Amino acid sequence: GTGSGACLWKYIIVFYHHIGLTNEQIGLIQMLNPSVNFVAQLLWAAVCDILQSYKEVLALSNAFGVATVCCCLFAYVQQHYAVLCAVILTSSAFMASRGSVNDSMTLQVVEDYKNARVLAEQRGQPVATRSLPTYGEQRLWGAAGWGFGSLFGGLLMDHFGVDFMFISFGCLLAVVVLVILTQFPSKSAQRARRAAEEGAAQRSFRSFEVLWFFANLFMYGINMALVETFLFVYLLREFHGVTSLLLGSTVFVMCVFEVPVFLYINRAFTKVDLVSLLSLCHWVFAVRCVAYSLLPRAHPALVLLVEPLHGITFACMWSCSVEYGKRLAPTGGEAKMQALVNGLYYQLAIGCGSAFWGRLTEEAPKGYGFTTCYLASAVLMVSWSVLWNLGWWVRRRRSPAAPLLSRARAASATLRLSGA
Repeated sequence: GTGSGACLWKYIIVFYHHIGLTNEQIGLIQMLNPSVNFVAQLLWAAVCDILQSYKEVLALSNAFGVATVCCCLFAYVQQHYAVLCAVILTSSAFMASRGSVNDSMTLQVVEDYKNARVLAEQRGQPVATRSLPTYGEQRLWGAAGWGFGSLFGGLLMDHFGVDFMFISFGCLLAVVVLVILTQFPSKSAQRARRAAEEGAAQRSFRSFEVLWFFANLFMYGINMALVETFLFVYLLREFHGVTSLLLGSTVFVMCVFEVPVFLYINRAFTKVDLVSLLSLCHWVFAVRCVAYSLLPRAHPALVLLVEPLHGITFACMWSCSVEYGKRLAPTGGEAKMQALVNGLYYQLAIGCGSAFWGRLTEEAPKGYGFTTCYLASAVLMVSWSVLWNLGWWVRRRRSPAAPLLSRARAASATLRLSGA
């Protein structure tokens, strides 16, 4: 599933560049796309809740999504920006049914393993001595699929043209639909929730810890949009000899260095508090942006030396954010918290950041160019890191008893998860 997404959505910027869209037009469509996606995620979730079924909704929505996005191959769509926007946004709305449940489903699988072990111990049944799976160990498969999909997608585009991204996407997603139809259960179990728990959830979502966490996600996503949305555009427009294979290789290297982070991040949770880990991500991201600004234009392949930092700036950040959301989620609000974490970062923050940087990255006099923007993003991220930590310092001074997501709390959560 992630491999199919990499073949299309990671390269959709290349397609936009190929048909002659400006940075501002790219930024606008990249802003609208996540916003529509965010609303569509909530709607599809509501449909699944009403029908108490995931199989039919996922299969039909993905099938319609593939059919719609392939309309981008028509010359009329490519020549009319408004029509292109309508096609992209409609297809994105159809396929939003998939993304909204990935992390919550992964966390649920981990929780199911934990509950199964506890139940076996209570019944006196033999229990396997191996450690229980963690979120990171499951999530790394998505990174692997995204990496290989990006690498081979770029290679195929070099050989068969930019339009081939739609063919590879369609073929891989057809396999996903087949898996959904044959392996997914038709009905999902409905969990009862007490009204008191729902009320507590609404109150807790307005706490300082939750709101300050969301603020960090939003600011981080605004800056990350300069990498996620515009790195390919930066390489294509300002460097010589850039191929689709090189673009795919940049994503492949990113994902290679995501895997060890996802695999071992759970150990870091027992030694370092999440605020410190997220602050580390801020500073490493700033270093990454400065490195982009210093790349020599005649040697685009040197970007591959920068991409290992993605292991910290994304995999570490995202693992911490999912863990952060899990710990802060009030009783009865766990699924809602993960939906908000995913939607706020991937849809709203990345979308707003795409529009923001889309205008600023244009060459003078319209904008300031990529080099200046990458340096500005580095300064902005460091400034935000200082402000964010200042907010936590003030919170600790005023409310010493407030939950601070300390190492001890992290260790306790990890021990419970591993069954130690």
